[in-house]
Order: sequence, then structure tokens, then C-alpha cells
Amino acid sequence: MSKTLEPSNSLIVHFHGGGFVSNSSKTHEIYLRDWAKDLGAPILSVDYALAPMAPFPTAMHECFYAYVWGDTHSPTHPL
Repeated sequence: MSKTLEPSNSLIVHFHGGGFVSNSSKTHEIYLRDWAKDLGAPILSVDYALAPMAPFPTAMHECFYAYVWGDTHSPTHPL
């Protein structure tokens, strides 16, 4: 069951751990759901390309681009 939530004045941008070689936003979903609920804010959890298939600095660039997207689309621009 989904419900409509009121718009938030906040946006949390989350980059999962793993040293750019492991994990994903899915591996952190359990606590991110709690954070979003407890804080009353949406979370932009970013999946980025992992090494060694995507060599450094690919993941950092993708994280930066996601942050800029979140900043640009945040209801309280800038983040």
C-alpha cells in the first residue's frame, strides 16, 4: 500500500560504502528506509559503476553528477 506524502523541504543524498568496488544502494536499503521515515525526507541513494569494470575516477564523477542533479532538483535549492 502506498500513500501520498507531503512534499519535503529536504533531500538526503546517499552514496553507499564499499570503496567504489562493492555494495549498492540495495545493500543499504534497510536503514535508508528507516532514515527516510524518521527524518521525513526523501533519500536519493546513488548506484554508481564499480571498479574494476569502471576505473577510477568514474564512480566519483557519477556521484558528483548525481549530487548536482539532486541539488538542481531539490525543493530548497541549493542543498
